Amino acid sequence: MIKTPNIDTDRSFFTVIAQLSNGEVFQPEMDLSWDQKTVLEMARNGQFDTVLRIFETNPAEGWLRDITPDLQEDEEHETTETHDPNHEHRIGNFEAGTGSYGRAA
Repeated sequence: MIKTPNIDTDRSFFTVIAQLSNGEVFQPEMDLSWDQKTVLEMARNGQFDTVLRIFETNPAEGWLRDITPDLQEDEEHETTETHDPNHEHRIGNFEAGTGSYGRAA
């Protein structure tokens, strides 16, 4: 007799579809303890090769959602924070190499 595992299906499961450098498409193994934050963080940190899609599904409720745009929104948000064209870093005279800490007397 085959025993089926006792898995709570009324929760989110995640599937990552990624592309290897040789062009093959694959689905890396997923851990049942991962949540959306963990999967998106792993994708941002390069734990998966080129991510094509990330899906979140809840089998008990019968829905599937493509969360790839969430990853892209996070990356766009980080880019605008770190590369804000309105933010200037001004350096002092000493840093600029003039050898003085302030205005010339």
